[in-house]
Amino acid sequence: MTNVEVSVDGSRLGVTDGSGIAHGQVDAGDHDAQLSDREFAFPFEFGSADNDDSVEVIVTFTSTTGDTPTITSRSFGPDDSGTGVLTRKVTSETEQV
Repeated sequence: MTNVEVSVDGSRLGVTDGSGIAHGQVDAGDHDAQLSDREFAFPFEFGSADNDDSVEVIVTFTSTTGDTPTITSRSFGPDDSGTGVLTRKVTSETEQV
């Protein structure tokens, strides 16, 4: 979903891009979030521990009437690896743009 506003703890984090991805920084802890556009608003919660380097939150919607969106979150520490979509350009092992 493109051009969907992402808010965390009442503050605008950003808008999803052409791939449906938005990224930003939040403090560790529990968070209230919301996805919204002109037609809908979808509130959800997620959290991260103090030692987490990154948290990926995936909200999946279906086109089936009555289906509830699923929310998945994964935490990544500094030495963890994962698979998925690269959302930033990696210019070296230690720097991202």
